[in-house]
Amino acid sequence: MELLPCLKEYRRGGDALDRPAHEALIAEQTEHINNSGSISYDGQSPDGKHAWSTYISAQHISRNSYYGGGMDPNAYGKTKDFTGVAGAQYSYKFSRLLFMPSQLTIGMEYNYDKLHDISLGYNYQTNQSVHIVGAYLQNEWKNAHWSLLAGVRMDKHNLISRAIFSPRVNIRYSPFRDLGFRLIYAGGFRAPQAFEEDLHILMVGGERTRILLADNLKEERSHSFSLSGDWYHSFGTLQLNLMAEGFLTLLKDTYALRKTGQMADDGMSTITERYNGPGAKVFGATLEGKLSIGSNMSLQAGIKNIFNSYQKDFDQGELRDSGYIYGPSLPRSIVIGTGLKF
Repeated sequence: MELLPCLKEYRRGGDALDRPAHEALIAEQTEHINNSGSISYDGQSPDGKHAWSTYISAQHISRNSYYGGGMDPNAYGKTKDFTGVAGAQYSYKFSRLLFMPSQLTIGMEYNYDKLHDISLGYNYQTNQSVHIVGAYLQNEWKNAHWSLLAGVRMDKHNLISRAIFSPRVNIRYSPFRDLGFRLIYAGGFRAPQAFEEDLHILMVGGERTRILLADNLKEERSHSFSLSGDWYHSFGTLQLNLMAEGFLTLLKDTYALRKTGQMADDGMSTITERYNGPGAKVFGATLEGKLSIGSNMSLQAGIKNIFNSYQKDFDQGELRDSGYIYGPSLPRSIVIGTGLKF
Protein backbone atom coordinates (compact mmCIF):
# COMPACT_ATOMS: atom_id res chain seq x y z
CA MET A 1 0.00 0.00 0.00
CA GLU A 2 1.34 3.41 -0.92
CA LEU A 3 -0.20 6.76 -0.05
CA LEU A 4 1.67 9.64 -1.63
CA PRO A 5 1.71 13.00 0.17
CA CYS A 6 -0.36 15.86 -1.18
CA LEU A 7 1.69 17.56 -3.87
CA LYS A 8 1.26 21.25 -4.56
CA GLU A 9 2.75 23.05 -7.54
CA TYR A 10 2.57 26.67 -8.66
CA ARG A 11 3.78 27.95 -12.05
CA ARG A 12 3.64 31.41 -13.58
CA GLY A 13 4.88 32.75 -16.90
CA GLY A 14 4.56 36.00 -18.80
CA ASP A 15 5.24 39.54 -17.60
CA ALA A 16 4.41 41.53 -14.46
CA LEU A 17 5.13 38.50 -12.31
CA ASP A 18 4.67 40.54 -9.13
CA ARG A 19 1.10 41.42 -10.08
CA PRO A 20 -2.07 39.28 -10.32
CA ALA A 21 -2.29 37.35 -13.59
CA HIS A 22 -5.12 39.47 -15.01
CA GLU A 23 -3.02 42.63 -14.59
CA ALA A 24 -0.33 41.31 -16.98
CA LEU A 25 -0.17 41.90 -20.71
CA ILE A 26 0.23 38.14 -21.13
CA ALA A 27 0.20 35.42 -18.49
CA GLU A 28 -0.06 31.68 -17.99
CA GLN A 29 -0.55 30.57 -14.41
CA THR A 30 -1.39 27.18 -12.91
CA GLU A 31 -1.71 25.94 -9.35
CA HIS A 32 -2.09 22.18 -8.87
CA ILE A 33 -3.06 20.10 -5.84
CA ASN A 34 -2.42 16.39 -6.44
CA ASN A 35 -3.54 13.56 -4.13
CA SER A 36 -2.86 9.92 -5.04
CA GLY A 37 -2.51 6.46 -3.58
CA SER A 38 -2.24 2.80 -4.56
CA ILE A 39 -2.65 -0.72 -3.16
CA SER A 40 -1.16 -3.89 -4.67
CA TYR A 41 -0.79 -7.55 -3.76
CA ASP A 42 1.64 -10.04 -5.32
CA GLY A 43 2.02 -13.75 -4.73
CA GLN A 44 3.32 -17.00 -6.20
CA SER A 45 3.11 -20.73 -5.61
CA PRO A 46 5.88 -22.59 -3.74
CA ASP A 47 7.20 -24.15 -6.97
CA GLY A 48 7.31 -20.74 -8.69
CA LYS A 49 5.12 -21.84 -11.61
CA HIS A 50 2.08 -19.78 -10.67
CA ALA A 51 2.24 -16.03 -10.03
CA TRP A 52 -0.49 -13.46 -9.57
CA SER A 53 -0.95 -9.80 -8.74
CA THR A 54 -3.78 -7.34 -8.16
CA TYR A 55 -3.61 -3.57 -7.93
CA ILE A 56 -5.73 -0.48 -7.58
CA SER A 57 -4.70 3.17 -7.71
CA ALA A 58 -6.41 6.54 -7.71
CA GLN A 59 -5.43 10.15 -8.30
CA HIS A 60 -7.31 13.42 -7.84
CA ILE A 61 -6.03 16.67 -9.32
CA SER A 62 -7.45 20.09 -8.60
CA ARG A 63 -6.16 22.99 -10.66
CA ASN A 64 -6.72 26.73 -10.73
CA SER A 65 -5.48 28.32 -13.95
CA TYR A 66 -5.20 31.52 -15.93
CA TYR A 67 -4.48 31.68 -19.67
CA GLY A 68 -4.91 35.20 -21.03
CA GLY A 69 -3.53 38.44 -22.40
CA GLY A 70 -4.37 42.12 -22.54
CA MET A 71 -5.32 42.26 -18.85
CA ASP A 72 -8.30 39.98 -19.47
CA PRO A 73 -10.16 39.40 -16.17
CA ASN A 74 -12.22 36.54 -17.64
CA ALA A 75 -9.41 34.06 -18.37
CA TYR A 76 -9.46 32.23 -15.02
CA GLY A 77 -10.43 28.57 -14.93
CA LYS A 78 -10.86 25.58 -12.62
CA THR A 79 -10.26 21.92 -13.42
CA LYS A 80 -10.95 18.81 -11.36
CA ASP A 81 -9.81 15.41 -12.62
CA PHE A 82 -10.20 12.01 -10.97
CA THR A 83 -8.46 8.92 -12.37
CA GLY A 84 -8.81 5.36 -11.12
CA VAL A 85 -7.14 2.13 -12.28
CA ALA A 86 -7.78 -1.44 -11.11
CA GLY A 87 -6.44 -4.69 -12.52
CA ALA A 88 -5.32 -8.25 -12.00
CA GLN A 89 -2.70 -10.46 -13.67
CA TYR A 90 -1.90 -14.18 -13.63
CA SER A 91 1.05 -16.03 -15.16
CA TYR A 92 2.04 -19.69 -15.46
CA LYS A 93 5.42 -21.18 -16.41
CA PHE A 94 5.35 -24.21 -18.72
CA SER A 95 8.31 -26.55 -18.72
CA ARG A 96 7.46 -27.00 -22.39
CA LEU A 97 4.65 -25.63 -24.54
CA LEU A 98 4.67 -26.82 -28.16
CA PHE A 99 8.35 -26.36 -28.98
CA MET A 100 10.16 -24.82 -25.94
CA PRO A 101 9.69 -23.58 -22.36
CA SER A 102 7.33 -20.64 -22.03
CA GLN A 103 5.45 -18.33 -19.70
CA LEU A 104 1.78 -17.50 -20.26
CA THR A 105 0.39 -14.21 -18.92
CA ILE A 106 -3.23 -13.07 -18.86
CA GLY A 107 -4.74 -10.01 -17.25
CA MET A 108 -7.57 -7.51 -17.07
CA GLU A 109 -7.62 -3.79 -16.34
CA TYR A 110 -10.22 -1.07 -15.85
CA ASN A 111 -9.47 2.65 -16.30
CA TYR A 112 -11.81 5.46 -15.29
CA ASP A 113 -11.32 9.19 -15.76
CA LYS A 114 -13.76 11.95 -14.80
CA LEU A 115 -12.89 15.52 -15.77
CA HIS A 116 -14.74 18.77 -15.10
CA ASP A 117 -13.24 21.96 -16.53
CA ILE A 118 -14.75 25.43 -16.12
CA SER A 119 -13.70 28.68 -17.80
CA LEU A 120 -15.16 31.01 -15.22
CA GLY A 121 -15.31 34.31 -17.10
CA TYR A 122 -16.49 32.77 -20.38
CA ASN A 123 -19.26 30.67 -18.79
CA TYR A 124 -17.95 27.55 -20.54
CA GLN A 125 -17.50 24.11 -19.06
CA THR A 126 -16.52 20.63 -20.17
CA ASN A 127 -17.64 17.39 -18.55
CA GLN A 128 -15.86 14.29 -19.80
CA SER A 129 -16.08 10.71 -18.52
CA VAL A 130 -13.89 7.96 -19.94
CA HIS A 131 -14.27 4.24 -19.21
CA ILE A 132 -11.83 1.70 -20.65
CA VAL A 133 -12.09 -2.04 -20.02
CA GLY A 134 -9.02 -3.96 -21.19
CA ALA A 135 -7.88 -7.57 -21.32
CA TYR A 136 -4.61 -9.01 -22.57
CA LEU A 137 -3.00 -12.34 -23.32
CA GLN A 138 0.61 -13.08 -24.17
CA ASN A 139 2.98 -16.02 -24.22
CA GLU A 140 6.78 -15.89 -24.23
CA TRP A 141 8.87 -18.85 -25.40
CA LYS A 142 12.53 -18.74 -24.47
CA ASN A 143 15.64 -20.90 -24.64
CA ALA A 144 19.38 -20.25 -24.95
CA HIS A 145 19.17 -18.99 -28.57
CA TRP A 146 15.59 -17.92 -29.21
CA SER A 147 12.99 -15.74 -27.55
CA LEU A 148 9.50 -15.32 -29.03
CA LEU A 149 6.80 -13.20 -27.43
CA ALA A 150 3.35 -12.98 -29.00
CA GLY A 151 0.39 -11.25 -27.46
CA VAL A 152 -2.73 -9.21 -28.01
CA ARG A 153 -4.61 -6.62 -25.98
CA MET A 154 -8.31 -5.82 -26.31
CA ASP A 155 -9.69 -2.46 -25.15
CA LYS A 156 -13.30 -1.28 -25.09
CA HIS A 157 -13.49 2.51 -24.87
CA ASN A 158 -16.82 4.16 -24.13
CA LEU A 159 -16.20 6.79 -26.86
CA ILE A 160 -15.61 4.10 -29.51
CA SER A 161 -18.41 1.78 -30.62
CA ARG A 162 -16.29 -1.34 -31.12
CA ALA A 163 -13.51 -3.15 -29.29
CA ILE A 164 -9.93 -2.37 -30.33
CA PHE A 165 -7.31 -5.12 -30.70
CA SER A 166 -3.61 -4.25 -30.44
CA PRO A 167 -1.16 -7.07 -31.31
CA ARG A 168 2.45 -7.35 -30.22
CA VAL A 169 5.29 -9.59 -31.45
CA ASN A 170 8.89 -9.68 -30.21
CA ILE A 171 11.49 -12.07 -31.68
CA ARG A 172 15.08 -12.30 -30.44
CA TYR A 173 17.77 -14.60 -31.87
CA SER A 174 21.24 -15.10 -30.35
CA PRO A 175 23.43 -17.37 -32.53
CA PHE A 176 25.99 -17.23 -29.74
CA ARG A 177 26.25 -15.56 -26.36
CA ASP A 178 27.85 -12.27 -27.44
CA LEU A 179 25.53 -11.48 -30.36
CA GLY A 180 21.81 -10.85 -30.48
CA PHE A 181 19.21 -9.66 -33.01
CA ARG A 182 15.72 -8.42 -32.17
CA LEU A 183 12.64 -7.75 -34.32
CA ILE A 184 9.65 -6.00 -32.73
CA TYR A 185 6.17 -5.07 -33.90
CA ALA A 186 3.65 -3.28 -31.68
CA GLY A 187 0.22 -1.85 -32.41
CA GLY A 188 -1.41 0.92 -30.44
CA PHE A 189 -4.25 3.42 -30.48
CA ARG A 190 -5.32 6.82 -29.18
CA ALA A 191 -8.99 7.38 -28.42
CA PRO A 192 -10.83 10.61 -29.23
CA GLN A 193 -11.68 13.10 -26.53
CA ALA A 194 -13.28 16.52 -26.56
CA PHE A 195 -11.03 18.15 -23.94
CA GLU A 196 -7.45 19.14 -24.72
CA GLU A 197 -5.11 21.52 -22.92
CA ASP A 198 -5.00 23.66 -26.08
CA LEU A 199 -8.65 24.49 -25.46
CA HIS A 200 -7.53 27.10 -22.95
CA ILE A 201 -5.21 28.69 -25.51
CA LEU A 202 -8.09 28.99 -27.98
CA MET A 203 -10.02 31.02 -25.43
CA VAL A 204 -7.31 33.61 -24.84
CA GLY A 205 -8.67 37.00 -25.84
CA GLY A 206 -12.30 36.04 -25.32
CA GLU A 207 -12.84 33.62 -28.22
CA ARG A 208 -15.31 30.94 -27.17
CA THR A 209 -14.76 27.55 -28.78
CA ARG A 210 -16.58 24.28 -28.29
CA ILE A 211 -14.88 21.12 -29.57
CA LEU A 212 -17.18 18.39 -30.89
CA LEU A 213 -16.28 14.94 -32.19
CA ALA A 214 -17.09 14.27 -35.84
CA ASP A 215 -19.63 11.60 -36.72
CA ASN A 216 -18.08 8.16 -37.24
CA LEU A 217 -14.77 9.36 -35.75
CA LYS A 218 -12.29 6.48 -35.64
CA GLU A 219 -9.51 5.85 -33.18
CA GLU A 220 -6.00 6.91 -34.17
CA ARG A 221 -3.92 3.78 -34.84
CA SER A 222 -0.16 3.27 -34.77
CA HIS A 223 2.02 0.47 -36.14
CA SER A 224 5.63 0.43 -34.92
CA PHE A 225 8.42 -1.77 -36.29
CA SER A 226 12.02 -1.98 -35.11
CA LEU A 227 15.04 -4.13 -35.94
CA SER A 228 18.16 -4.08 -33.80
CA GLY A 229 21.39 -5.94 -33.23
CA ASP A 230 23.84 -5.80 -30.32
CA TRP A 231 27.28 -7.32 -29.82
CA TYR A 232 29.17 -7.70 -26.54
CA HIS A 233 32.73 -8.95 -26.34
CA SER A 234 35.53 -8.87 -23.79
CA PHE A 235 39.22 -8.41 -24.62
CA GLY A 236 40.92 -9.01 -21.31
CA THR A 237 39.99 -6.01 -19.15
CA LEU A 238 38.28 -4.29 -22.10
CA GLN A 239 34.59 -4.79 -22.78
CA LEU A 240 33.14 -3.62 -26.10
CA ASN A 241 29.44 -3.14 -26.88
CA LEU A 242 28.11 -2.19 -30.33
CA MET A 243 24.42 -1.58 -31.05
CA ALA A 244 22.54 -0.72 -34.26
CA GLU A 245 18.80 -0.08 -34.50
CA GLY A 246 16.33 0.94 -37.20
CA PHE A 247 12.65 1.76 -36.77
CA LEU A 248 9.52 2.61 -38.74
CA THR A 249 6.31 4.11 -37.33
CA LEU A 250 3.06 4.29 -39.32
CA LEU A 251 0.07 6.33 -38.14
CA LYS A 252 -3.45 5.92 -39.51
CA ASP A 253 -6.52 8.16 -39.09
CA THR A 254 -4.59 10.85 -37.19
CA TYR A 255 -6.65 13.45 -35.35
CA ALA A 256 -6.97 17.04 -36.56
CA LEU A 257 -9.13 20.08 -35.80
CA ARG A 258 -11.08 22.28 -38.19
CA LYS A 259 -13.46 25.21 -37.85
CA THR A 260 -17.00 24.50 -38.98
CA GLY A 261 -18.30 28.07 -39.09
CA GLN A 262 -21.29 26.97 -37.00
CA MET A 263 -22.40 28.30 -33.63
CA ALA A 264 -23.07 26.21 -30.54
CA ASP A 265 -26.41 26.06 -28.77
CA ASP A 266 -25.44 28.92 -26.46
CA GLY A 267 -25.29 31.24 -29.48
CA MET A 268 -21.89 32.60 -28.42
CA SER A 269 -19.39 29.74 -28.98
CA THR A 270 -18.05 28.64 -32.36
CA ILE A 271 -17.85 24.91 -33.07
CA THR A 272 -14.50 23.30 -33.82
CA GLU A 273 -14.63 19.69 -35.01
CA ARG A 274 -12.16 16.91 -34.30
CA TYR A 275 -11.91 14.63 -37.35
CA ASN A 276 -9.67 11.93 -38.85
CA GLY A 277 -6.91 13.38 -41.00
CA PRO A 278 -4.45 11.60 -43.31
CA GLY A 279 -1.90 9.14 -41.99
CA ALA A 280 1.80 9.72 -41.43
CA LYS A 281 5.05 7.79 -41.19
CA VAL A 282 8.57 8.30 -39.90
CA PHE A 283 11.68 6.11 -39.91
CA GLY A 284 15.17 6.35 -38.50
CA ALA A 285 18.30 4.56 -37.34
CA THR A 286 20.80 4.74 -34.49
CA LEU A 287 24.36 3.44 -34.11
CA GLU A 288 26.06 3.39 -30.71
CA GLY A 289 29.23 1.96 -29.21
CA LYS A 290 30.67 1.73 -25.70
CA LEU A 291 34.11 0.63 -24.50
CA SER A 292 34.63 -0.14 -20.82
CA ILE A 293 38.22 -0.05 -19.60
CA GLY A 294 38.41 -2.01 -16.40
CA SER A 295 35.84 -0.94 -13.83
CA ASN A 296 36.81 2.74 -13.59
CA MET A 297 36.64 4.18 -17.10
CA SER A 298 34.36 4.01 -20.13
CA LEU A 299 34.20 5.64 -23.57
CA GLN A 300 31.07 5.92 -25.67
CA ALA A 301 30.14 7.35 -29.04
CA GLY A 302 27.22 7.15 -31.42
CA ILE A 303 25.06 8.66 -34.12
CA LYS A 304 21.38 9.07 -33.35
CA ASN A 305 18.73 9.60 -36.03
CA ILE A 306 21.21 8.84 -38.82
CA PHE A 307 18.76 9.69 -41.63
CA ASN A 308 17.74 12.94 -39.91
CA SER A 309 14.11 11.85 -40.00
CA TYR A 310 11.53 14.07 -38.37
CA GLN A 311 7.83 14.66 -38.16
CA LYS A 312 6.93 16.56 -41.34
CA ASP A 313 3.40 17.50 -40.32
CA PHE A 314 3.78 19.34 -37.03
CA ASP A 315 0.50 20.95 -36.06
CA GLN A 316 0.77 24.72 -36.00
CA GLY A 317 -1.54 27.64 -35.42
CA GLU A 318 -4.49 28.08 -33.12
CA LEU A 319 -5.98 24.65 -33.93
CA ARG A 320 -2.82 22.67 -33.27
CA ASP A 321 -3.10 19.36 -31.43
CA SER A 322 -0.47 19.25 -28.68
CA GLY A 323 -0.81 15.45 -28.47
CA TYR A 324 0.09 14.87 -32.12
CA ILE A 325 3.79 14.11 -31.65
CA TYR A 326 5.67 11.10 -32.94
CA GLY A 327 9.08 10.12 -34.30
CA PRO A 328 12.54 11.28 -33.14
CA SER A 329 12.60 14.27 -30.80
CA LEU A 330 16.10 15.34 -31.93
CA PRO A 331 17.72 15.82 -35.38
CA ARG A 332 20.79 13.85 -36.46
CA SER A 333 23.10 13.93 -33.44
CA ILE A 334 26.66 12.77 -32.80
CA VAL A 335 27.27 11.81 -29.19
CA ILE A 336 30.72 11.38 -27.62
CA GLY A 337 31.28 10.87 -23.92
CA THR A 338 33.45 9.37 -21.22
CA GLY A 339 32.88 8.15 -17.68
CA LEU A 340 35.30 7.94 -14.75
CA LYS A 341 34.92 6.33 -11.32
CA PHE A 342 37.14 7.25 -8.40
